[in-house]
Amino acid sequence: MFAILAGLTLIAAQNAPEATPRDWLDKDPLVKFAPDSRMETPTPMGSWTGRAFMTITCVVGESGALDDCRMLRETPTGRINARTAIRAFRHARLDLSDPAGPRPGDTVTTELILNRAWLRR
Repeated sequence: MFAILAGLTLIAAQNAPEATPRDWLDKDPLVKFAPDSRMETPTPMGSWTGRAFMTITCVVGESGALDDCRMLRETPTGRINARTAIRAFRHARLDLSDPAGPRPGDTVTTELILNRAWLRR
């Protein structure tokens, strides 16, 4: 009897649908960066003052690392180097300890904001 029950449990587990990946915004309180995580500052392009915004989305890896990042939009265009903005996430890791929070395979979207003041020379 136990063998039949164990077999049925195994079959049910194999046929269970996998969790659908979720999309998260970095502003969500369940999206937390690991204490040892760090981001780099992307390189501004050209000579300008004011603010520039770039929205980037990444896939959460098994260790919480942000992988397969890509730029979604930039406002105004031409002020942030997209390659360095994506590379800024190479040492960033999410804290995956909360079961209600992001899981590997989910995506996280974040907005980078660069402020650049006018400098006198």
